[in-house]
Amino acid sequence: MNNPLQNHFIDLSYGQHPISWGGLDVLLLKQHWGELAITKQGAQILHFQPKSQSPWLWLSSKLKPAGQAIRGGIPLCWPWFGAHPSEPHAVAHGPARLTQWKVDACSNTEYSLAMELTPNEDLSTTLRPRLIIRADAEKLEIELHTENISSDVISLSQAIHSYFLVSDLDNISIDGVGTCESFNKLSNNFEPAASSSATTTLVNKATDATFHHEGAVLLNDSGSQTTMQLEKHHSLSTVVWNPGDTNLPADIPRDEQAKFICIEAANTESFDPVSLEPGEKCYLSACYRRLKSH
Repeated sequence: MNNPLQNHFIDLSYGQHPISWGGLDVLLLKQHWGELAITKQGAQILHFQPKSQSPWLWLSSKLKPAGQAIRGGIPLCWPWFGAHPSEPHAVAHGPARLTQWKVDACSNTEYSLAMELTPNEDLSTTLRPRLIIRADAEKLEIELHTENISSDVISLSQAIHSYFLVSDLDNISIDGVGTCESFNKLSNNFEPAASSSATTTLVNKATDATFHHEGAVLLNDSGSQTTMQLEKHHSLSTVVWNPGDTNLPADIPRDEQAKFICIEAANTESFDPVSLEPGEKCYLSACYRRLKSH
């Protein structure tokens, strides 16, 4: 399976090409280094494909109407991850992924891409976000910056919620989190760190775990003979998620459920919520590299 936006790049000239796709304003960027598609809704990357490689990201072929959450690519969860800590009716994962963002600066050269985006409107009266995206033929890097513009101490949680395209869940393993303490959202329990193996092998079942983890994660796919590295900074939470093949959300077709795994760089309430003093800034970053491709 390929990313559904991949075909839009066929015969496309190098440069920047704004299109309307499924009611979304999408910017297609193509250069010698590769391809990237980003939508103004949520500043969400929908497609990334370095030169001479296959797509890295999964995107559902059955999306909800524009204005609702987009299933796939790399959504931003900000300024809270999951449910709001005190307002049960607040939108899940915060407003950042639903609002319109604008491109403040963009350099798309033969060798690399650098882009800076900010929301069209204030998403918070106390916090101000900014997104920086860098890409080239070897990597994709995302930095989510936050500044406390209030006179109070403000707490937040957040995630860079990447959906990786895989050959099949039965073919993958994840190195780097297996010996970490975790919070299992499905059972609502904290689970102690494992005493031995550093590999977590996923099977085709529901998975929703947050690992108390820093550093890099490796996603190994024996089906495609690839290894994807996610390197995080300023994150002590790594989230691994797939809904399983029962009770699927409406925007995940049954024949696509086993074709992705979410591995997320995050700051969560479970392990590392962020607290910002007045005027203080922080950033969360995720850097993706494909280490093997045969």
